[in-house]
Amino acid sequence: MLAFQVDTSRKLSSDDDFVFFNQPSSPEGSVGLSPTQSLSIDPRLVPAYASAIVVAIASDCALSALAGFDRKL
Repeated sequence: MLAFQVDTSRKLSSDDDFVFFNQPSSPEGSVGLSPTQSLSIDPRLVPAYASAIVVAIASDCALSALAGFDRKL
């Protein structure tokens, strides 16, 4: 799972706004990724320049293997 804090142009302002397994949280703590790949977002901490948080899923297995993927929005 990946998350991107993007501006109104849908671009990252810096690499710090890219949250993934090797960088599991944004600098201000608004977006975090747990070791079990659970994503947490605290809207109160999202920086003013971030107009959206884009979430993506990347997998090295077939989509059929993700059939049990649990998403809670």
